[in-house]
Amino acid sequence: MSVVVLRGGLQTTIQDLGRPGHIRYGVPEGGALDSTAMRVANMLVGNERSAAGIEMTIDGAHLLFEQPATIAICGADMSAAIGDTSLPQWRVVNIDANATVQFGHASGGARTYVAIAGGVDVPIVLGGRGTNLVGGFGGLDGRRLHTGDRIELGPGSSKHATSKAMSWTIDPAHRSMPIGITGIRIVPTQRFDTYLPRLLDHTFTVSGVSDRMGLRLNESIGMHDESIVSEPTLVGAIQLPPDGCPMILMKDHQTTGGYPIIAYVATIDLPMLGQMQPGSTLRFEAIDVERARKLLVAHERGLRQLEIAIRLQYPQ
Repeated sequence: MSVVVLRGGLQTTIQDLGRPGHIRYGVPEGGALDSTAMRVANMLVGNERSAAGIEMTIDGAHLLFEQPATIAICGADMSAAIGDTSLPQWRVVNIDANATVQFGHASGGARTYVAIAGGVDVPIVLGGRGTNLVGGFGGLDGRRLHTGDRIELGPGSSKHATSKAMSWTIDPAHRSMPIGITGIRIVPTQRFDTYLPRLLDHTFTVSGVSDRMGLRLNESIGMHDESIVSEPTLVGAIQLPPDGCPMILMKDHQTTGGYPIIAYVATIDLPMLGQMQPGSTLRFEAIDVERARKLLVAHERGLRQLEIAIRLQYPQ
């Protein structure tokens, strides 16, 4: 079973939840930038949480389903439709054979995720199926999806593929959608804490040159000439280049860097950053490690409860 790409969109890739454990070899974790949306979409169609799906950025794709399929669309609203019929988000949708699902421009966020029952079947590379655009591996030949590509699918889950679309949608509490000036929680580092007051005093705008490697912010908190010996970096690190414009490392980040790291974004807020379009505004809020841990534990508990609730909707 396969899906044919009739239109690739701006940056449509195959993603999963990443390939952890390879940073020491220079390979970032990668994976869906809004991991919550990807996970929920997989839950809805009965896939394993780590199954590969489709990530679309800013401008969506057109996908032709050659056989019947069960899908879930989560994340930013790309006005998904089959002809004149709009498709709902954050719930299960059954797709007929030879139907073309069209996605438009994103609103309310930057990225939309499509999970298909059975998952996307591409080779596993270093423990993951997701696309690393910088390294040119994973996904479909390590690149964006183009017109004419065929996406092979795994065996569908029969109890989902034959079920009726659910009449309920996911609680907004599980959605990481930025609204207005979005608050992003950070854990400061002690090594460069002199920069923290200026970081917390500013409202920042996301730059148009942001990508899966890093979210660049337009406003400067002051130029500096401080440099350090290159050291390992992690997703969520807030680096301060010499121009003073902070840069937040995202899932496809470089694995070493020589800029001062002034804070780390709390893991719970990384999906929110993945949904920020150029021009989105944000402010930082400092919290401690224990608070960040408790927030993440509560978030994971909520997702686990959601997964159980979804499973109860289907006969065993």
